[in-house]
Amino acid sequence: MGFQMMITIGILIANLINYGTAKLENGWRISLGVGAVPAIMLCVGSLFLGDTPNSLIERGKEEEAKKMLKKIRGMDNVDEEFQDLVNATKVAKGVEHPWKNITEPKYRP
Repeated sequence: MGFQMMITIGILIANLINYGTAKLENGWRISLGVGAVPAIMLCVGSLFLGDTPNSLIERGKEEEAKKMLKKIRGMDNVDEEFQDLVNATKVAKGVEHPWKNITEPKYRP
């Protein structure tokens, strides 16, 4: 719900900015520039994100993934969830031609 709320607020702010700059001669440039600010912030912020346990497992760093999972959950007993992640990664790696498979008729609406 929080994600949907943020999307809705973002749409509202974008519309308010567009409304405010509509009468200006170069208003579209201002509107576009203002929209670039959050995009740049997201790109820069993504450089500081840490690895997820799932991404560590996919790269074969299972001990680091287990430590990260313990840190995220705040408890030591994460064996069941960790094993679920390992199993899901094995299943995902077993899929051949995932991009080709998604175009098959059974996956189309």
